[in-house]
Amino acid sequence: MVRDFLRITLAERDYEVFMVLFLDAQNHVIECEEMFRGTLTQTSVYPREVVKRALLHNAGAVILAHNHPSGDPTPSEGDIRATSDLIRAGRLLRIEVLDHVILADARYYSLVEAGRWDSTLLMTYAEFGRRAQENNSNGTDHGTAAAHFATGGQVRGGL
Repeated sequence: MVRDFLRITLAERDYEVFMVLFLDAQNHVIECEEMFRGTLTQTSVYPREVVKRALLHNAGAVILAHNHPSGDPTPSEGDIRATSDLIRAGRLLRIEVLDHVILADARYYSLVEAGRWDSTLLMTYAEFGRRAQENNSNGTDHGTAAAHFATGGQVRGGL
């Protein structure tokens, strides 16, 4: 249901939009806000502003979402870094980040569904790439991001 809402909300945008769904203690949506708007290839995300809004909404958790107008939902280096920063900032105030969903055309990439949550997001991007490459050489498929990073795919700079 959340994925469908985000797809409808972000699908037709020709610039990057970063949204946050603010959730109560039972994970019911309190509010959904477009927090940041960027260009065709990137947007700036400020963890301080996300945490400030979460506190104003008295949110216990958030779901992060943004679009990739390029049509490829694979997370960029900036996506991984921003998600990691937001997880760390939220933890300080007991605001849990439940997922980061990236939408592109009719496709999406959920960091949780791809198995890239805590352990991956709290390591450096370089370590993420090394582990993805190791997994691929062992015959383990962990989603498009791992394949993208392991093959030296082009990584966009911003979020």
